[in-house]
This record gives sequence, C-alpha cells and structure tokens, in this order.
Amino acid sequence: MPPPDPRHRIEPGIFGWLESPRPDDVLQDCVSIGGWAFSRDMPIIRMVARGFGREIDLECRRRRDDVASVYGSDAETIASGFSGYLELPAEPAAARRLEIWARLRDGRDVRLFTWSPSRARLRRWLRSNVAAPLREYRERAAVRTAGRAARSQFDRSCRLELQRLLERGDRLVCPQSDAPRVTVVVALWNRAELTLRALTSICEQREVSLDIVLVDNGSTDETAELLQHVDGPTVLINTTNLGFTLAANQGARAARGELLLFLNSDAVMHSGALRNLMHVLERSDTIGAVGGKLIWPDGRLQEAGAIVWRDGSCEGYGRGGDPAAPECSFERDVDFCSGAMLLTRRDLFLRLGGFDERYKPAYYEDVDYCVRLWREGLRVVYTPHAAATHVEFASSATSGDAVRLQRDRQAVFVSLHGDWLEQQPTRSEGLLAARSRPRTRPWALVIDDVLPDAAFGAGFPRAAAMFRALRTLGWFVAIYPTNGTSERRSSHDFPDVEVLPPAGPQGLGPLFKSLPAHIRMVIVSRSHNMRYLKAALGRELAGVTCPVIYDTEALSVLREVARQRMSGTPVAEADVVSMIQQEVGLAYGCAAVLVVSPSEQRYFLDAGLSNVSVLGHAVDPVPSATVFDARRSILFVGAFTPGSPNEDAAAFLVREVHPALGHTSAADAPLIVAGARIPDSLMAMQQPGVEFHSDVADLTPLYEDARVFVAPTRYSAGIPLKMVEAAAHGLPIVCTTELAKQLGWAAGIDLLTGDRPDEIARAIAAVYTDASLWQSLRDSALERVMKEYSPTIFEARLKEALDAAQSNSPRR
Repeated sequence: MPPPDPRHRIEPGIFGWLESPRPDDVLQDCVSIGGWAFSRDMPIIRMVARGFGREIDLECRRRRDDVASVYGSDAETIASGFSGYLELPAEPAAARRLEIWARLRDGRDVRLFTWSPSRARLRRWLRSNVAAPLREYRERAAVRTAGRAARSQFDRSCRLELQRLLERGDRLVCPQSDAPRVTVVVALWNRAELTLRALTSICEQREVSLDIVLVDNGSTDETAELLQHVDGPTVLINTTNLGFTLAANQGARAARGELLLFLNSDAVMHSGALRNLMHVLERSDTIGAVGGKLIWPDGRLQEAGAIVWRDGSCEGYGRGGDPAAPECSFERDVDFCSGAMLLTRRDLFLRLGGFDERYKPAYYEDVDYCVRLWREGLRVVYTPHAAATHVEFASSATSGDAVRLQRDRQAVFVSLHGDWLEQQPTRSEGLLAARSRPRTRPWALVIDDVLPDAAFGAGFPRAAAMFRALRTLGWFVAIYPTNGTSERRSSHDFPDVEVLPPAGPQGLGPLFKSLPAHIRMVIVSRSHNMRYLKAALGRELAGVTCPVIYDTEALSVLREVARQRMSGTPVAEADVVSMIQQEVGLAYGCAAVLVVSPSEQRYFLDAGLSNVSVLGHAVDPVPSATVFDARRSILFVGAFTPGSPNEDAAAFLVREVHPALGHTSAADAPLIVAGARIPDSLMAMQQPGVEFHSDVADLTPLYEDARVFVAPTRYSAGIPLKMVEAAAHGLPIVCTTELAKQLGWAAGIDLLTGDRPDEIARAIAAVYTDASLWQSLRDSALERVMKEYSPTIFEARLKEALDAAQSNSPRR
C-alpha cells in the first residue's frame, strides 16, 4: 500500500485533494470541479463550491477505491469522491477565487480548498490575422504534397506486386461458388497493377459466397497476361474500350448471384466491407442500393455518400476530410453512392434496365440509377462500416478528360430528371442540410453520458428505448457524449445516430455557440449533464434557439439520501429539502421535463413546473412458455458499476438473504446472480448454491429457468427497469418495499415485498413453492407491463412531450 501524502492533510482528521481545476488551468466560461475528501471523526454529508458570485452543490460521496487503497477501506474513504461544474458569469467577480466547503454531520462547515485561475493570454492581431492564414496555406500545401507522395507510393507498391506475380508465375485463386450470394462485377481497362490489388481484396471477403465477373475493355497493358494467372472469375473480353456503363451492364447479365456488387478496378475493399454492405441491404426490402466509404490512398476521405444539387451537379460528402470524423461515421439515406463500390439486387437492377446506356462511356450512370431507385420508392443507404481505398480517375487518360465527361453527362442527367431535381437543395443551403434524406425530418440533439447500450443498466435501457422511439417518430438523432470517450459505439443498435466529437463537458459551450440550424430539439438526460449545460450557458439556457427538454432519468438526490441513510449517516431533513430543490431547479428554462414515474413528477409540479410528462420504459411482453414445475432457480439480474445500488443489492442478497433461504422450503433452489460487469468483490462471495454469470450475451435461458425474480435493492431512484423486464419475461417478483413504491405496483397482487433478509426469504419461498400464487403474480405483473410500459404508449407519451415543448417554447 503506498504511503499517504502529507499534502493531503487539511486539518486534524480531514484529508483531501483537489484534482480539478489544476493550479495552471486557464479561466474559461465554466470550471470543472473534482477530487476527493473525507473526515475521520465526523462524516461529510454535503459539499458546495463558492466563487465568482456563485454557489453550487457538488455531487459528493462518490466511490474512490484508489483513496481507500491508501487510507483504508472504511465507508468514508471509499465514498470520498466529489465532482461538479460551476458556470462563470459574463463578467467574473473581481475576486477570482474558488472555494470548496464541506458540511460535517455535526453541522460544522469546513473550507477544504481554494483555487485561483491564471489568465488566458490575448492573441495579438498579427498572429490572428496574418500568421494563422499563412499557416493554413502551408498546411494545405503540405496535404497536397503528401497526397501526391502517397499516391506514388501506392502505385509503386501495386507495380511491385504485379511484377512479382508475373515473374514468379504465381497464381491468384479467387473464390467461385456454385450458388453465389453475390456477384462482383469489375470493368477493366489497363492499369493491371490496380486490378490485381482489387482482385486480392475481393478474395479476402471470405464470409460471403460469391463469384466474380471481369469485363476487359480491350486493355493494352499487362492485363491479358495477369488474367492468365487468375483462377476462378468469369472473364468477358471486348476488343475495344466500351467504357464503364456498357461493360458493367454486360457483367451484370452474366452474373449468377442474387446481389450485384459493382467495384471499380482501382478500388481496394477493406476487410469485412462486402459483409457489412450485405447486412444493410438485407435488413429491409425498402433499400435498393448500399454504398460505403471511399478513401484516397493518402488516407483522406473521398466520399461518405453523395449529394445531388438542384443544378444536377454532385458532391461527395466529407471530401478531403478525415474518414473517421463523426459526421462521416453514421448510417444514413443519401441521394446516391458511387458506382466505385455499390451493392444492389440483381433482379432489381435488370428490371430497371441496368445502367442507362445514354451515359456511355462513363459517369453519371450511378447517379441516374440511384435516382431511379428513389423514384421507385426505394432507398439508397450509405454505411460507414464498409470502406474501400479508391484511386479515382485511374481508368481515364487524364483527370481533365474525366471532368469534361462528367460535365457532358450532367446535361444528359438534367434533361432526364429535371422534375426530380426541382426538389433538391441548392449549394447555398449547405452540406448539413443536404447530407441526409428525407430532408424534411427534424434533428434532435441528445446530451447524455454515452450512446445508450441496454447492457450498461443505470437507466440506459430506457435511454435506448427513447432513441428507438425518436427514430419511429421521424427524428434524426445526434448525441453529444459528455464522458469524453473516444470510443464511438458499444453496440450496433443505433448505426444511424451521429455521435458528435467527444470533448467532455467543457465542449458544450463551444458546441452551442455554433449549434447547427438543423437541430430542432435538444434533450438533456441526467441531472449532472444538465448541470454541465447550465454551467456553460447559464441557468436560463440563454442563446439556445430551439426547445430544450430535460429528461431527468431519475431524481439522483433521492438515491443518494437513501444510500446515506442506509450507511448510518442520514442527511438532515433541511438539507434533503435543499438538495431536492437544487435538482428540481435544473428544469427551469426548459420547454418540457420528462420523469420516470408519477411519484417523481410530483416534485416538479410542486415546484411550479407545468409541462412535466411521465415517460417510463418501453418493453414488449415476451413471457416464456416454460411451466412452473420445469423451473428451478431464483434469479437476480443487474448491471454493475462501482458503488451502484445493484452491487449493494447483490451483496446483500448473497451475504444475508441467501443464508435465510436455508431455513425455508426454497432452501435447495439455486440462486443465480447475472449481469454486466459483475465486480471481483462479488465473485469472491462464491458459495454453495450461488452461481455468478457475468456479461451474458442472452439472458433468455436464465429467465426461462427461473421461478422467482428477486430485487433486494435498498436504495435507488427512478424506476427499477430490471423488474419491468423480468415481469415482461413472465417472472413473478419479490422486491423491497422501496422498489414496489417506485414502481407503483401493489404488494400481494402484482409482486411480493420484504425488507429484512428473513422477510425476503419467506416471500421468495412462498412464490417458489406455490404454483397458484406464482401464476397469479405472473399474470398480474404481465398485465401491468402491457398497460403501462408498451412501446406504443411510450412513443405516444414522448410525442406528446415533444409536441408540447415545440408549441410552448419561446425559442421557436
């Protein structure tokens, strides 16, 4: 164990350290506050930050295992963390000093820390008006130089591969299935070295049964020799260069696969590209074609879906940018995707007559095909999970020739689709307004910790349900993750959600200073995220031009008060009232408030807020048909985070309730504890009759084997989603009286309750041994789920709240 640092001693018996702001932090429009503190003799029950004419309550008693490892694992050292955000006024007070104070249980107030920020240096006029533009010019020149060098290196590498293959007499064996799912059509004209690289990348798409059709347009380089070294593909030879349009149609007519992938000979598919294109196309019959991300050999983005402007000109979205940029890394419907890598259904392609041959020899045939799909009522989808390195213009004599061909074919396109183009945006409307279809769908910006994953627990199953409902109600969704993680996604549930660059709470101010005009709604989930936003924008959220909805998720102060009461350090009633007022007060300035239960709604209504809607959870009943006698176990399910109510409940269940079960008729029933990220401290409680199942991909077998679901949670807030989901699976529930109250379900009718270990054990045994009681509780709980938590009801309530927020907001 490392020795304590003498700098941590504040006064006798009180220790702590201010981790942020740091001594050298520059003063901005808000200050992030965080660190740890504890008192040996008298517990800390409240912490506040005072400075710049402001005072805020800090979230305190957060778990800090690192502090406990140095100072001993008692309740005060483990729960020693604190955090918060303090907004700064436009003109900070003259005394630029921040103070952190603690309230001890005996009523004393102790000043723990002080901090004085340094001042940001002002930029000189020369630096901002001369040096910056010069630096930008030099950076652009460096990018062009690097791009040429990367292209040359790519070409040299491809030439060396071709030379080695031909000189050694090696053979490239391509997959060729008797019953192909996909046919890859590649039109060739010279550049054999690029063709070899493209074919190699096709051969590496091993997850898919395919065949390959190569159409050689009279190549005059080593292409014919290369084809003599390739086994598997169907090869069609043209004596002259027919161009891409005719060659692609020729290859499609020779295809045997249900799906067609058009791939340019200068395009190299990345690993898994074809599988991911298929995954999107086969997801819905409404999708006509799918394209992916095209990247230049120098690593810059060439296209992430493309836009057709009203004049018929086209633009690859994100061109020249970072392929990993968030704005290019979410799935969306687009005007068209390039034929350099485009997947469609063969029967559909042939039914529509293939590529329109009026565009021969090349260019705009892919744009025209995608527009015809839209006219057929079919969608064209861009997915960021399929990518290819694309040289671009490799089959043209010069890039100038390609540009002239494009200009000529644009006139043909306009003559054929003038009526459709009338509904397209103009360039003056901007890329953000044009990048996605349909353009009439509004955008909602959600501010939350992370992109929701139901496995996280902690209210994220409900957050995931909200994202699905927003999608159903016709909204595009973007999320700003306040935890600042660089990890984009933890699941594939929301590929069409744009994840904005994660810059932590401090990035909210800059984000809202230039909030895009297409954002029509802001939804802020969880109290700490609303604190972050108000720290950046002020208490009244001045300057936000669209309605702001506060989704409380849960009144976290209720959970904290209950936890402290259980740990033997109850908060004084006056302090409880003050803490509730602080948290409820976060709703001021918002157009609407979402709460999870009528009991929490009352706190906001009593504070004078009118537009407060109850939005619980969305769960479809999926009761198992497994009969009572075929079930054997007692089940607990929860997601675990350090110091969470689930961790305490599971430990209480194993340590105290399970031994009490030994004195009941359910003594031989196995107890199953399952959930995400079960901590080692719980796993160490392994004992006969108790099984732990951490991070189970599918809980269905556990639900089907269980006879009773138990939730001995001793402190929490919001609604216990795990109980709603257990009831939806047809499991009778035994829980604490606090959880039953939060859920609003009746003890003895919808569930059984108990608080002491012996009470909980007797209730479990009653359900476990009485088939009639088991059936009665199961039926009643299922009925409550259907009436209160159906996705249809959830969507209707969310729509009402959104409509009310838009009609009542003064920001419209």
